[in-house]
Amino acid sequence: MSFRILRTRRPDPHQHPLIVRLSSGFRRFQQRWYHPDEPLFRELRCGQKPMALVIACSDSRVDPVLLTDSRPGDLFVVRNVANLVHPYVPGGGAMGQSAALEYAVKHLKVQDIIVMGHACCGGIHALVTARARWLAGELRREAEEDEFIGPWVSVAMRALDRVEEAMPEACLGDKARACELWSVRLSLENLLTFPWVKEAVDEGRLALHGWYFDLQSGELLEFDPSEQAFRPLVGRPHAQDHESAHHERRFRTEHWEEHGEALWAHYDSRIMEEGDPRRDRKRRHPEHHRDYLPRVPHGHVPGRHD
Repeated sequence: MSFRILRTRRPDPHQHPLIVRLSSGFRRFQQRWYHPDEPLFRELRCGQKPMALVIACSDSRVDPVLLTDSRPGDLFVVRNVANLVHPYVPGGGAMGQSAALEYAVKHLKVQDIIVMGHACCGGIHALVTARARWLAGELRREAEEDEFIGPWVSVAMRALDRVEEAMPEACLGDKARACELWSVRLSLENLLTFPWVKEAVDEGRLALHGWYFDLQSGELLEFDPSEQAFRPLVGRPHAQDHESAHHERRFRTEHWEEHGEALWAHYDSRIMEEGDPRRDRKRRHPEHHRDYLPRVPHGHVPGRHD
């Protein structure tokens, strides 16, 4: 059975708010990366050569590509609950994680692996809370119903054990934060259980890094193996950074309120044309170039979805 791709437009425009929102975002992606002056995807069609492998959490707030302002093709990303690395098990174990790790190291030959943890991690919080409830003799119905989360995050139990030894009287919030940091260190240790990872590290062809994104302060921490501690890699945002960002958001919002509907009308008309919607746009309509488009939250424009 063959599959056909219909090149005609839908008879009725898609009205689902989420689909409208995401397809609009994809259109902006096209406008940025698929216009004649941008050669990136012409190069990426021939293959990928990412700078690093990033093992990050599935949490919607901590996309490593967005956090590092990377381009398509820059990062090979593996995401899972609580950014955990399970130890090497010959012929088994966490197959999806291990396959991606093997492909990145053996075939893409990345030179760096970054384990990126973060604050307010739901997976780590579930682990810490489950331990506390179990010790208190309480039963959690939701924990009983979870079929996969418990076994997956249980690999971080060794990190939680170290936290319990170091700070037994701390509150659950402090224990969860400490466990988030410890789990990054534990994942770095587990990476070295893979023989081809350890070989590459020993030969100097591969470097391992532990990062921690603090959602509360906005800073990025890096694990220092020599001190066995985390240090700021990127410090907290300064007041002037907040002020500058505030002025930029204000400009974009005011510009949208003044020109938003005209811009959408322009884009709607261009979408109907064949070929690249970005072709010659900057030259003929500089006021409609994507750099002038304000990035406002969904729902701020009456009758439109950003």
